[in-house]
Amino acid sequence: MRYEEGIRRLGWRVYLLRNGVVYKNLDIQDAPAVNMDTRAEIKKSLSATVVLPDDVDILNDRLRPVLVIDGVEHPLGEFIIATAVEDTSETGSVSTSVEAYDGCYLARRYRAESRPHFAAGTVYTDKIQELLQDCGINKAIIENCAFTMATDREDWEIGTTYLEIINQLLSEINYASLWFDADGFARIQRAMTVSAANIKHTYRKGRYSVISPKRSAELDVFNKYNVFMAIVDNADLDAPMIAKAVNDNPASILSVQQRGRIQAPVEQLNNIASQDALQEYVNNVRDRSMMTTRTVKIETALMPGHEVGDVVALDDGIYRETGWEITLGGDGQMTHTLEQEVFM
Repeated sequence: MRYEEGIRRLGWRVYLLRNGVVYKNLDIQDAPAVNMDTRAEIKKSLSATVVLPDDVDILNDRLRPVLVIDGVEHPLGEFIIATAVEDTSETGSVSTSVEAYDGCYLARRYRAESRPHFAAGTVYTDKIQELLQDCGINKAIIENCAFTMATDREDWEIGTTYLEIINQLLSEINYASLWFDADGFARIQRAMTVSAANIKHTYRKGRYSVISPKRSAELDVFNKYNVFMAIVDNADLDAPMIAKAVNDNPASILSVQQRGRIQAPVEQLNNIASQDALQEYVNNVRDRSMMTTRTVKIETALMPGHEVGDVVALDDGIYRETGWEITLGGDGQMTHTLEQEVFM
């Protein structure tokens, strides 16, 4: 596959990890594929057909697919085996088709055995780290914040997954939902804004471009409101917290000046850190409402370094990457689903 520096030498491997260390380099029987979807609870998945060793520990060993470019390894994540289907050929050789998922799988597998109780004043990121550790997730990169819980919390029923609890706490402080990076670390951080300052990948047309000319695009203009309210009301508060935001931007064709008041359904939140956090939440809802989504799908050569929700620049603008798939086989290709917010 040609790119700007010339011809690349491509390869791929799938390692079996034991206690975080490479234990075996597995024989690959069919082209592995790694997928990312920002909207899924479990953001990354791996499909592969490999030869597993006789002493494999399905419950505890991990898989690490690797893209090799010019002899340099680029990991694509660490995955927990969820299903393994063994197949024996006519010649007696045995291979296993596996479906595996990133660390979010662990957080979804653990469930509250009693109603969780979080004390008022607890720092959000401290509690999230504690929940991760309860799931056996000890590799984490956490962007700390000063937000604390405004009241004692017992919001979740017995049986609620830890992943649901963690993601609700993250949403209350306007963080991105839980995801895992290429090195297997849990990432707890603010959602990256789509701006020129945050561009991680750039794909341009041209003679030695890695981007295919094949492309599709779709524009979403459904259900647009201009007045938004959110309420937090529970027995531990002296009075309900209420926040409202109005699209009165004269430059917006969706504003109250242009269309009259179109009230969105009132959001009822279980809890949030503070009145300021609630206002920030509803302001974000209003700001997002002024943007419609243009979805573009493109194909490129196999490119390492793509994570969850990266900001990508194309010739016609800046996008957020909401999905990608890498197929490690043959000539190899990578498909990308990109979303661009268009002001209305």
